[in-house]
Order: sequence, then C-alpha cells, then structure tokens
Amino acid sequence: MESHYLHRMGEILADAAYEQVIREWVEENLLGVELEISSKPPGTEGFVPVKWRWVTERALGMFNFFLRLDKDHEKTPESAQSWVLWHNCQITLTRIS
Repeated sequence: MESHYLHRMGEILADAAYEQVIREWVEENLLGVELEISSKPPGTEGFVPVKWRWVTERALGMFNFFLRLDKDHEKTPESAQSWVLWHNCQITLTRIS
C-alpha cells in the first residue's frame, strides 16, 4: 500500500526511541524501503551527537520561524511539500546573499 508521493523513497532514518513502531509500519506498508535506526553508542553517558538527528531537528526548528509551516495548514501533501521547498529556497537565498 505504497502512497503515490513516497515512490522515490529509498531509506527512512528513525530515532531508536521509535524503532518498534516505525519498523512495524515500514514492514507492513513500504516494501523495499530500507530502515536505518540511529542511536547513541552503547555504554556512552551524557550528550552524544547522533547521526542524522541534528538535520531533522534543525529543519523542524527553522519551520517555527516560517509561520505557514508552524502548523499543518495544507489540504494536500503536495501543497505541504511545495511550502517546505519554498522555505528551504528562502533559507538558501538568505545564506548566499
């Protein structure tokens, strides 16, 4: 039951806290999609940067400053996707100017 907007997805990156739920969902719905679980190395204490987590947290944090993306106001996934792309374009243009 693959959604039409997920046809290009090859891999899902997930946090270890959600591993069981995500793994079950991927196995039931997204055949052929690889799942990578990121977690801090065993035996470490305190803060440890975890692979890929900062990318997601940074993106979601920046959406708070773009009012259209602070909540899910869009009626279609394509519309939401377009606004995320537009926001990322604005960030890129701000950085190069």
